[in-house]
Amino acid sequence: MRDSLYIVYHNKNDSKPIILGAIYKINDHKYISFMDTKNMFKARIISTKISKEVPHLLLTRTYSPRRKDIGELLNRHGLTEFDAWELVKRTGGRLATDNMMFVSKDTLEKLGLEFQGLRFDKKKLVRSSKSNNTI
Repeated sequence: MRDSLYIVYHNKNDSKPIILGAIYKINDHKYISFMDTKNMFKARIISTKISKEVPHLLLTRTYSPRRKDIGELLNRHGLTEFDAWELVKRTGGRLATDNMMFVSKDTLEKLGLEFQGLRFDKKKLVRSSKSNNTI
């Protein structure tokens, strides 16, 4: 199974959201995170990480599994057990303290954005050469 979440920054005062990166879930045990902040800062910072663990960034965007009311929160989002990926996917990983959200490819397209930083080609991750509303 392959799934993806795109990290989008959208300040309400700015006219257009900015794609900061993506997190790919290759299967239940492998994640690839890609961040490129050239649109947010003058210096370009690119990082790619392959991990068997859920990326820390996702864990900071969801509820703690140790909360007393975690069962109720999971139920509210249609889950029976804690799954950070699914929670962020269903909630957008939004926090009241910043303007970042984690969205699916469908939502990305609804925002009029296209992610071209990295893509899958024959089961491997490659840098795309295309550039249109992208990071």
